Amino acid sequence: MELLQLRDLSKYFSTGKHVVKAVDGVTLTVESGKTLGLVGESGCGKSTTGRLMLGINKPTSGEIRFKGRNIHSLSKVDKKRYHHSVQMVFQDPYSSLDPRMTVENIIAEGMDVQGTVSGQERRDRVLDLVQRVGLRKDQLTRFPHEFSGGQRQRIGIARALAVNPELIIADEPISALDVSIQAQVMTLLQSLQADFGLSYVFISHDLAMVEYISDVVAVMYLGKIVEYGSRQEIYDHPQHPYTRTLMSAVPVIGKKADRIRLTGDVPSPTNLPKGCRFHTRCPFAEERCSREQPELKGNPGHLVACHLVN
Repeated sequence: MELLQLRDLSKYFSTGKHVVKAVDGVTLTVESGKTLGLVGESGCGKSTTGRLMLGINKPTSGEIRFKGRNIHSLSKVDKKRYHHSVQMVFQDPYSSLDPRMTVENIIAEGMDVQGTVSGQERRDRVLDLVQRVGLRKDQLTRFPHEFSGGQRQRIGIARALAVNPELIIADEPISALDVSIQAQVMTLLQSLQADFGLSYVFISHDLAMVEYISDVVAVMYLGKIVEYGSRQEIYDHPQHPYTRTLMSAVPVIGKKADRIRLTGDVPSPTNLPKGCRFHTRCPFAEERCSREQPELKGNPGHLVACHLVN
C-alpha cells in the first residue's frame, strides 16, 4: 500500500539575487512497511526533501500525499495527526535532545503534547520503549550529556516511537556515530520496523548502509532524482553515470576497484547547468546532454534520467 507520495515536488529558496532549486520536480513513493533509501552527495537536496515530508517546509510547487490526502490541505486536527504519524530521527543525536530534560521526559514529550496518556500508563510506555531500544530503566532519570553518541541516538529513536508513528524519516542517523556503533543502530532500526510495521525514509550518503536497509532506492543529484528502483536493480544494474560513479567508489573485499573518476566541481546550486545537471562532470556526456534535460523514465521497477540510457 502507498503510504506517502511526493508528486512533482519542488522547493526553491531565494538568496536575494539568486534562487536555489534545492528540490526540483521530485516524484517518489514510500510503501507501507518498506524502506525508501535516498542517497546522494552533501547538498543534493536529500535533507530538504525529508523536511518537506515532515511538513516543516512548505513546497514551492507539487504536493505530498499521505494515504491519498494532500498534507497541506488537511484541517488543523488532521494535520496534528499527520505530525504524529510521521516522525524524524536526526543526524546529530546530541543537539536534537534538550540537555535540560531527563531521558524519561524527552521520550514522553510527544505523548505529553498529544495528551492521550498520563500517570502510570505514560511511565509504562516510556519504560517499554527504553528497553526496546537497548537502554535500562535506571537511565530514565539521567540527562543527555551522560550518554554516548550511540545511546543518545537510541533515545532519539525511542522518542520518535513514543507517538506510534507509521513513518520515520531517518536523516543521516548514523553518520555522527563510531563505525562500531553504526551496525548496532542499523540492526535496531530493522528490528523495530519488524516489530511495529514501520515505514522508513533512510537518508544517507553511505551506499553500503542504504543497500543494507532499503527496499527501494532513489539517487539524487542537485535536486533531481536521477535513478530510482528496487535495491537489487540499483545495486546490481546501475544505469545512470552518476550512480555508477558512486558505486565504483565503494570498496569491495577481494575485488580490484574499477573506479570511475569525475572531473570538475559540483556546479553551484544558484547557477545550475542547462540540460542534464550532471553533464559537466560526466565522462560519457554528449552534445545533447548540455541542451536537453533528460526525463526520469524506464520500466516501473527501474527509472533512469539519462539520454545515454533511454
